[in-house]
Amino acid sequence: MALSTCDTVIVLDETGKELVQRGTPLFPASCFLDNISKMPIPCHWHDDLEIFIIISGSADAVIGTHKLVLHEGEGLFINSEVLHSVASHSKEDCILKSICWHPHLTGGRDDSIFWQKYTKPLIDDQSISYILLHADTEDEVNEMDLFLDAWQKCVEEPAGYEVDVRYGLSKTLIHLMERESLSHIQLSRKAMRDEERLKKMLSLIHLHYGENLTLSQIADMASISVSEAIRCFKATLGTSPIQYVKNYRLKKALALLDTPLTISEIGSKCGFEDMSYFGREFKKAHGVSPSKWRDMFTVH
Repeated sequence: MALSTCDTVIVLDETGKELVQRGTPLFPASCFLDNISKMPIPCHWHDDLEIFIIISGSADAVIGTHKLVLHEGEGLFINSEVLHSVASHSKEDCILKSICWHPHLTGGRDDSIFWQKYTKPLIDDQSISYILLHADTEDEVNEMDLFLDAWQKCVEEPAGYEVDVRYGLSKTLIHLMERESLSHIQLSRKAMRDEERLKKMLSLIHLHYGENLTLSQIADMASISVSEAIRCFKATLGTSPIQYVKNYRLKKALALLDTPLTISEIGSKCGFEDMSYFGREFKKAHGVSPSKWRDMFTVH
């Protein structure tokens, strides 16, 4: 299986879910190696289960309405349908290894014991949006080793690797669920409501970032007031809706610099009507102009 890199360009359907197909229909899993200090992973969600471990550096993770700082050797299990983002905690490189896989890879068919006994109860449990991974005990070290071995098999593809990866991921999940110290996260109605509202507003932004979006339109997507939309973004993402829109447009523009489009076409496509404003904001975010970035970092 080819090693993948997470992309800042998240492709969504009309509900705001990620559309990326993990692996293949026969083996729906993908492994990733990312330097998130250079390419943060923006807010998104998907049907897949996900595990990642910080190999070096530290990261800020937002999981639903929860905020965590993770350090080298720590990681997360992220449940299906959970809103999440990950960015570097500092200016230093932050490297993570991750696997995303469809629940049916480890759960099998809907009428199998693997699905009914292990997988379905996990993905249906709203109190488990994430599980923190660390290496404080022997059992936790074993969890890490199982996952990292599965990740390596994904990359190298030795004979029978599909069986080994499925086994490693399945055993990792069982280890996590059997932890005596595992405390489920009791989400308040307010926290669940905020997450659902944020999903709706983000879906509008991700689908229509190239258009003229107003704060009222964003708030209307979640059927809330403008002030409530601002509160929801600030409380969960630490930024305003309009600032998020601008940052998302800049990320999309960055990805398009490695295409034949002109700088003006990129700015316009990403919702910047004023090219001088686009240039100023891009330089503020990345230290150089879009054209300079293209000269320095893209393949000609």
